[in-house]
Amino acid sequence: MRRKPIPKGTSVFAYGLWPRTLVVATLFTIVALLGYYIGRFVHVSDMIEPSHEVGRTMAYVTLAWASVINIMNVRSFNKSLFTIGLMSNKLLFGGICLSLTLVTLTATVPVIREAFHCVPLSLTHWIIMVIFGLTPLALVEPWKFFLRKTGRLAGGE
Repeated sequence: MRRKPIPKGTSVFAYGLWPRTLVVATLFTIVALLGYYIGRFVHVSDMIEPSHEVGRTMAYVTLAWASVINIMNVRSFNKSLFTIGLMSNKLLFGGICLSLTLVTLTATVPVIREAFHCVPLSLTHWIIMVIFGLTPLALVEPWKFFLRKTGRLAGGE
């Protein structure tokens, strides 16, 4: 409410949204493919053998988590999430937590897992997926810091 309205006819990609969208979409693609690759080809657990099904499950969970976590990034083009605060919008935070929980349930509860064609994973797989899921946050926050320090702020808040 503190900034001026966006002029009529302005592109949806105005104020630097196009490069941000491209970078984040590329990042989602990379982490999902890395999740698949690790699940399909890398032996990370003595209990779970690498397979197409493990790779597919890791790619799905990684992409879903990264997408949901990215919601926190897009709350502001310029301000850090840590400046805004995780809990400043409690309803949004609750929705994010619910979404992360639902995605996790689709990969852990046997009946739901089967409906989503997921397979059981080891703790190591889950740790890898958490790291990959947090990647958008870990990369966009320094980018926002760089934009603030160089004075290249976007028109949006």
